[in-house]
Amino acid sequence: MCLSEFQQVTDQLIRDEKDKLGKDEFRAVLALPPNHPKLNVMDNAQISVLKSDICVRHFSRDSSALGHGGYMYRSDDDPVALEREFPHTGYTRVAPHWFFFSE
Repeated sequence: MCLSEFQQVTDQLIRDEKDKLGKDEFRAVLALPPNHPKLNVMDNAQISVLKSDICVRHFSRDSSALGHGGYMYRSDDDPVALEREFPHTGYTRVAPHWFFFSE
């Protein structure tokens, strides 16, 4: 996994949406920046904000038959809050603030 590239894309998505992130709750599916590094993920990511916690999900596959999988950035780095927000997903911590997920 190229964590530095994922962090670069995630930081860009957060900067691009900074005006909307001040709300108590926000959720959107965003296209990855056109200059993003080649990552083994789909060309869009899901960003959600609950209070001040930011969660960005990068999907490596999308199929109703196979489920979803990918990498998630979580600003609060709280696996318990992550389980509450997405209860039917399996998570593996890969680095501080980063998780691999599959559902």
